[in-house]
Amino acid sequence: LGVDLSVFTITSEFEAEEKVLQAIASGAEVVIGGVITGQVARKYHCPYVMIKTGAEGILQAAAEAKRIAYARQLEKVKTSQFRTVLDYAYEGIISIDKDFCVTIFNPVAARITKINGSKAIGMNIAQVWPELKLEQTAMSGQEDLGQFLTIHGRQYICNKVPIIVNKVTVGAIATFQDVGQIQQMEAQIRQRIYAAGHIANFTFENIVSQSPAIRHTIHFAKQYAATDSAILILGETGTGKEVFAQSIHNYSKRAQ
Repeated sequence: LGVDLSVFTITSEFEAEEKVLQAIASGAEVVIGGVITGQVARKYHCPYVMIKTGAEGILQAAAEAKRIAYARQLEKVKTSQFRTVLDYAYEGIISIDKDFCVTIFNPVAARITKINGSKAIGMNIAQVWPELKLEQTAMSGQEDLGQFLTIHGRQYICNKVPIIVNKVTVGAIATFQDVGQIQQMEAQIRQRIYAAGHIANFTFENIVSQSPAIRHTIHFAKQYAATDSAILILGETGTGKEVFAQSIHNYSKRAQ
């Protein structure tokens, strides 16, 4: 019936009196609220209606509180897991939000760049590390992969990708790793493979045959070995597929 309603939110019992006085000053004829609000209203002789909470409402509020507490606990666990991954990753990781402010600057990134990661959080990436140009990835929404960066005299390979949520770019992330470490890891892998016997021993000279078909096959296999394409070798068991595979490898530019 044309009733004017004003809502004053009270976040603490200490605000009750101030809020009730504001309501009265704004022309409120009746105050509606809880027990504390009612006490203040009676103090200033203002009509008051108390909102009573039944058992069902209390149980529902308790259930909601438990749900919120559980959700917050899950969020803490996820945050802890995420932080552990960032702190112990082998790569430097930096991320920014849509305003180009740094949100992540993990310890590896701090060590590589010699930039204080804690101080970098919240700052514009252009102020922290302008050469990275991570804001351009956030603006364009396009990936920039395999970029080489020189940081304090060392070579790093950097991948920059946009962070997209619901088809909207909300930031960008950059990861970078020492090229020397990558090469060292590759060398260690090769040594382990070599030690395990995964090496090519056969060459085309080991294929002994007077058959024109085999000689024709060797001729084409040498041509294929010079390409960068994958090669599929078909044949029955015992026809020499492994010999040809190793021979092609040893004849190619990847022999070493």
